[in-house]
Amino acid sequence: MNELWKLAVVIACIAVSMPLQGGRRRTVSSAPAPLSIEFVDVAPEGATLVSAGSDAWIDLRQVGQQNGVIGKFVRVRRTVGIRIVRTGELARGTAVLTARLDALDGRSLVSIDGQRLTTAAMTVTSRAVIGTVSTHTLEIEVPDSSTPGPLALLISWEANTL
Repeated sequence: MNELWKLAVVIACIAVSMPLQGGRRRTVSSAPAPLSIEFVDVAPEGATLVSAGSDAWIDLRQVGQQNGVIGKFVRVRRTVGIRIVRTGELARGTAVLTARLDALDGRSLVSIDGQRLTTAAMTVTSRAVIGTVSTHTLEIEVPDSSTPGPLALLISWEANTL
């Protein structure tokens, strides 16, 4: 009986030391891989988008009013393809795509998908699917009163997970 009593005390001690509810094994999730942006040539032949991974240049060449056209500005439109990618992982999920002007020489107005671009970040797409190409229209308006010469503007694009 004495041994039975000792066994009961040991079982009681073990039962008291165990948590009251069954705990699940905790997994440590690593932070998602960073997002990057790739520019994709989607325009027809003769386009002036030069893409190099996460950088792209648009050559407007020479723009000006055509003879007989009366207007206050020249508008140039280019279609830009953007793919948001996550390095080292499967392409899944959505992201917010924003753009802003980092530098502007003051001689032009810039719009993306009809929204005027400023130095404040503007949401271009609120739910861009990671891994797919989305197309956007870049519009640059140059007033007739502008002095001739190259335009100096820099657009910064950012992709962030939701």
